[in-house]
Amino acid sequence: MSTTTSVGGKVLLDVGGKKFSTTIQTLTSHEEDSYFTALFSRHWELEKDERGRIFIDRNGDLFVEILEYMRNAQNYDIPSDEHLQHKLLNEAAFFQLHKLSARLYLFKDTSLLNVEHQRILNKFYGKKHQHWQLMYKATRDGFDTAAFHKLCANRNRLTMTVIQSTDGYLFGGIDARNFEDTSDSEDTSDCEDTSDYDRISPFLFLLVNANRNHPTKFLPIKKIVPYYVNKYGLSFGKADEYDLRISDRSNENMNSYCNLGRNYSDTIGLGKNTFTGSHHFQTKEIEVFTLASRPIISIQNVAITHWPKSSLKTTED
Repeated sequence: MSTTTSVGGKVLLDVGGKKFSTTIQTLTSHEEDSYFTALFSRHWELEKDERGRIFIDRNGDLFVEILEYMRNAQNYDIPSDEHLQHKLLNEAAFFQLHKLSARLYLFKDTSLLNVEHQRILNKFYGKKHQHWQLMYKATRDGFDTAAFHKLCANRNRLTMTVIQSTDGYLFGGIDARNFEDTSDSEDTSDCEDTSDYDRISPFLFLLVNANRNHPTKFLPIKKIVPYYVNKYGLSFGKADEYDLRISDRSNENMNSYCNLGRNYSDTIGLGKNTFTGSHHFQTKEIEVFTLASRPIISIQNVAITHWPKSSLKTTED
């Protein structure tokens, strides 16, 4: 049986054997180019079963969340369950719900950060829906300092750096500094300037460490002025008293180190052992992000690493 469905009317759905009753307005009002706006185009003839239901071969249990989002998109709360979040990314892609995908996926092209960690870093940053553009990825672009400078060379750019050690620990920092400007740097038209450059105080963070501490944000204990970088790579703190520094070709040596407490608060009392359990460490991956001026939708490389769940802790009052 086929019929032409008028926009705005009641519609019955059978999604993977689970039955739903809603309206076409609910399914089409939040996204202009979604699966449903195409499905209910006046030019389509919809095939229904004998009870008038439209069958969609997707997971009905997950569609409960999809429909909840479409019924109340502005106030929809992202589920806290990490496994469910990953499944919802796939469903959002199938139904072409780009705004939902953008809320779930905040750090474009990351292979290090799961959805929970992306949300934690945005909470540390102060904007829970902030999106980030990948500037540099060490396994793709090279671990040498020259590669880092080539891709991150842009004046007054606020950056979020995520470091993974060979033991799988995750940590890093956010900084606003004057990178060396070069004529062959990549086009960064998709990235913001630095409207937050003067507003954001730099900080270090841990997501996963050797001591199983909660994700923690470490604030400066003294003023840290952005400086002009010309020969050094990734480093946090003041010259000659860095709290965190990554060496040239850090994947091949143990010259990278942590000295937390010199410029940033050592609130958990582990000092040089804060991030990896030892003073020096070797890196496995480094990702550097900058602010994106608009949501960037990409789920092909969503991180699937499952880290232990933990509650959020910061050093802020």
